[in-house]
Amino acid sequence: MHSKVMNTNFVKNSKFKDVLGHWAEAEIDTLSDMGIIKGTTDGLFKPNANATRSESLLLILRMLNASLDHSLDVE
Repeated sequence: MHSKVMNTNFVKNSKFKDVLGHWAEAEIDTLSDMGIIKGTTDGLFKPNANATRSESLLLILRMLNASLDHSLDVE
């Protein structure tokens, strides 16, 4: 959903071990390259897990930050 809003060009680069072959692999990798999404410390993304409210808020803030040329202090 975020990748559609950001209107990005998708590139698969297999950043996370558990998204290989996933239907949203390119979108996940692209948003990760943009700094909008981040995986776990063990190199996983867990694409089928439910996001918490705080994770969802961070995604939205990072998306706005990228849209506003990084003028927000997020993290």
